[in-house]
Formats: sequence, C-alpha cells, structure tokens
Amino acid sequence: MKQIRERYRRGFGYNGLTNELTLADGTRIRGAYKLIEAGSATASHDPFRGWQKSEEFPTDQNGQTVNDRDYEHDREAQQVTERIAEHYDQRALQTPVVVTRDGIVLSGNGRTMAGDLAAQWDTDTDYVDYLEKYPEQFGFTMAWVKTLRHPRVVFEVFQTPPYTTETFARFNAQEMKSMSKTEQAVKMGKLVKDELFNRVCRTINQYDTLGEFYGDARAALDVVKDMVSEGVLSQVQMAEMMDGDRLSDAGQEVIENLLIGKAFERNPDAVRQTTSVRSMRKIIITALAEVVNSICLGPDYSLEQEMAKAIRLVYLARRSGGYHEGDRVSGFARQMTMFSDEQTVADMTDGAMLLVSDLLNDKRSTRMKKVLAIYNHHAQASASGQVDMFTGGVKTKAEILADVYQLLGCDAEIRDLMGTAVRARKEAAKQAARAAVVQQHTEQAEPSFAERLREALLQQFKQAA
Repeated sequence: MKQIRERYRRGFGYNGLTNELTLADGTRIRGAYKLIEAGSATASHDPFRGWQKSEEFPTDQNGQTVNDRDYEHDREAQQVTERIAEHYDQRALQTPVVVTRDGIVLSGNGRTMAGDLAAQWDTDTDYVDYLEKYPEQFGFTMAWVKTLRHPRVVFEVFQTPPYTTETFARFNAQEMKSMSKTEQAVKMGKLVKDELFNRVCRTINQYDTLGEFYGDARAALDVVKDMVSEGVLSQVQMAEMMDGDRLSDAGQEVIENLLIGKAFERNPDAVRQTTSVRSMRKIIITALAEVVNSICLGPDYSLEQEMAKAIRLVYLARRSGGYHEGDRVSGFARQMTMFSDEQTVADMTDGAMLLVSDLLNDKRSTRMKKVLAIYNHHAQASASGQVDMFTGGVKTKAEILADVYQLLGCDAEIRDLMGTAVRARKEAAKQAARAAVVQQHTEQAEPSFAERLREALLQQFKQAA
C-alpha cells in the first residue's frame, strides 16, 4: 500500500489532541486528532471510479474488500453518501473518521468518500466554517485550518490493527442497522469464521427443517450466544434477536443471512442476486440446510460453484423479461451475450448447473430441498468411495444429481429416499455434536502444566521421605 501511505503523508497537516475512543464491544482505542487535506485518507471504495474498490486497499482471501460494507454493489449506500456530500457540514465531525498511520480508513468510509466528493463539488463550506470557529476542541488553531483548502479532521490510532474483516466490523459495529438485508448477508459471509459456521450447521442439521430449529428455543438461543461470543453480534443486537425466549422474526432473518452469506462467501454476487429474485430466495431458504451441507461436501462433490452459477443464470433470465417463475431457465443459457457472438450466457456443458437453475426457478419451492437432500446423502457416500445407489459404481456429482432429478416424478420413491437422507443427516449431526462435547470435556479435564508439576514434586517428596 505504498501509494496509500504516500498520499496520506502528502496531505498531512497538523497534530491535534490525544484522545481515547470506545468501540461498541467496549474496546478502548488510543490515538490523536490529525488535520489533513481532503482526499489524503483512503476509504475502501473510490467514488470517482464508479465506486470500485480503492487501489491497494486491503482485501481478504477471496479478493473482496475487508470493509464489511461493499459500496461497489450497494446502490443505496452510494446514494446516501452522495446526499451527505451535497451538503457536507459539521455533522461529519460528530463522530470522527478513524484512520491508521498508513492512511487506511477503519471507520467512517462513507463520510470520507462524501468529504472527498464535497471537496470536488465545493459543497463543504459549512464544514470548514464550523472547523474554523471551533478548532480548539481537536487541538488545532484557526490559522492551521485556513492553511488547507478543504481541511478534514481524522482520528489516527496509535497502534495499527490487522487489516481483516473482523477489525473493520469491530470499528463499524453500529452501522449494521443502516445496511440493507442483502449487504447484511454479504457482511455475515465475510465476518463469520469457519468454526462458528460449522457449529451452527451442526446444530441446525439435527432438525428436519429450519422451522423446527426455530421452534427449539434453547437451541436457537445457544446459537445466538455463540454468535455474540465470537463477536459477530453485540449484546444490544442479541436483545433484538429474541422475542421472549424465542427467536424473533429479525433473529431468524439474521440466522438466514449468516448461512446464505457464508455459504456463498466466495461468490458475494450470488447473495445479491438471490435477494433480488424473491421466489429464488424462498427456495434457497427452504433448502438452506441442504444447500449448506452440499457446500461442505468437499471439492469433488460440493455444488457451491454450480449453485452460484445457477443463481446468476436465473437472475439474468428473469431480468431479461422473457422468463417467469416456473419456466425452465436452463434454455436461456444458450443465448449469446451482447459482448460476443461466440460466448453464451452460461456454460451449456455444465449439466449440474443447468439442473440446479431449473430447480431454483421452480414454482414448487420444496423440489430443490428434496433433490439436494438425496444428492448430499449419496454424494457423501461416493466421496468416501462407496458404490452409487443407481448403478453400483462411483459416480460424479453431475451424474448423481441427474439421476436424482429424474426421480422427481416418482413421489413415493423420492419421499422414501428423502426420509432416509434426512435421518442419516440428523444422526450424523448428533454424533458430531456429541463428539465435540466429549472433546471439550477431555480438553478441560486434562491437567494443566502447573498441576502436573505439583504432582511430580509431591511424588519426589514422598520418595525422599
């Protein structure tokens, strides 16, 4: 981030007062106010380049910005930022923009971008006038403020934290309420660690449906507490998750956002496209436990990429106006793109993706769940080298999925197969949960080094006596 650092140092003006901020989770952060020229600090996105990710701004392992709010795709957030820029005043000073010594904005990305736009539009007169009147509260003088054309106040932290999604979420915990449901789901995908995701899935997999899980107040509360202890939710947000001793509607939505966002962590556009097609989101929510299980099958049998591509195909087909709920959208994949006469909308050779796309656009919202439940059960067997139920051999994921899809008309058979698959999933989840408890007790029961040392010394004293 050489360019980011150089830009920040060039625009640095004056040192102000030392202060201490308290984050939503109670963490105290020490730093000092700095007076800089607008455009010196670097926000996560660049409003002058179509809201693309800022060059050199830290990214995660999937190439996504570590800022838990994605301005590049969140049109609502862009509009809010532009409205603030149109009349940039002292309200932008009420909560300081927080930056690192590198010039990376940790908190206040929207206000930073609005301030940069206001500097270009020359709409920051009220901000500058206020700062000239009351510079002492930050440790500056009016003369200092007047030396800069578009002065901005930031709070620079003394210790630079790691540039991770977890760090940005801690600094921006209060902004969750202002996010759309879609962006909340994308944020969850970035924020939730694999271990927490696996624990939540293990708990949910012990029930036939998400509805049954929601109905078990104790299990739901345990999941919420786990999310709080991992820093995904604050104590304040926990209260909003519960309605008495049960999950509230808002709480259920957060759980679903967590699962969808994490399931498609590597494909955030799939999360956004799912939300934009209401019927498709309903199908995914209905089949959510099986969607998650499919993604956890491993590289040879996971349907993660196929589902992400299928979501995109449904999204494009429905947006084209030529396809409606219930239509077989797989045929839309044959259409040529507007950019090339040789490139089709989707890969016509990807049988698994085409099958899933038709399931995602089916009016019967349970068909996706049925197919995935049976597919997951037998794909897991194939992944371990067991013979396939249909031919006695080990099949690929596309072959297993096609065979299951063909059974959809056989209601009695599909019902029996699904029952077997669900029972196996629940039993496996229960066994995994018991194993986790046993492991935890074993680790807790293991004597500490101090205890082992004391026992050894006692034995020596006994022998000496």
